[in-house]
Amino acid sequence: MTDSRLFRTAVGLLAFCVVFLGVTLVAYAQDTVSDDDVNAVARQLYCPVCENIPLDVCGTTACAQWREEIRIQLVEGETPQQVITSFVQRFGERVVGTPQDPTLRMISLLTPWLLGALAIVIAVQTILRWQRRRAAPASAQAASLPENAYLAQIEADLRERR
Repeated sequence: MTDSRLFRTAVGLLAFCVVFLGVTLVAYAQDTVSDDDVNAVARQLYCPVCENIPLDVCGTTACAQWREEIRIQLVEGETPQQVITSFVQRFGERVVGTPQDPTLRMISLLTPWLLGALAIVIAVQTILRWQRRRAAPASAQAASLPENAYLAQIEADLRERR
């Protein structure tokens, strides 16, 4: 073999090793989805079997399968929001804590605050009404007594007899 042919073979072998190493590193980087990454997505989803238990802490077989499915989707390059959206499309809004529709999300987040404010307004009005009712009988009694001469005469007669 000549030197140039040996040089070309060495360069080709080196290029092959660099490409192989690069592909291996890229594949390894994509395959390394940590449990924390999976749990970050699973924390936003709820168990399909149990009620109101987040997917990241549930111990059922269904949840373990869903967490593995989340891992596979993340390895395939999907973003966490894309994973959540795919679960919502397949299983409905019940798998997420808040609705995905912005209008429904706003309504579901504002409704408790509005109901609380309404309850406070009603409570304040009721308390004020009760206080007015207590004050009203005393003033009503004073207004209902007529100040006329006949009544004054009867009271004077009663005082004389004592």
